[in-house]
Amino acid sequence: MALPSFLGQGLILTRIGAVPLDVSISQVHRFPSFITKNPVEDGTTYTDHVVLLPVTLEIDGRVSDAPISISEALTGKFNTQDAYRELVRMQRAREPFTVVTGLNVYENMMI
Repeated sequence: MALPSFLGQGLILTRIGAVPLDVSISQVHRFPSFITKNPVEDGTTYTDHVVLLPVTLEIDGRVSDAPISISEALTGKFNTQDAYRELVRMQRAREPFTVVTGLNVYENMMI
């Protein structure tokens, strides 16, 4: 598992693939599952298995065109257009990527 990126005073920098978010407004982490139901002759339904479905994330974040630090201003960083193009490229490439949040590091994610 990759280590999260830290920024400033212990804050974890949310990252979607190669796109760092300047701020994460909200994050919704979902861990859905499907519980099987098997009816028997008398009409009773038994549950004997749980199928884990893929984890889903909903992130409301922002990328700014203003650099947060001098090092970002000198080295360059993702601006809004770069971030948009990279997110679209990741979706079209159909290749898995890693998402880093304040709660977990999720590998093999897709858009």
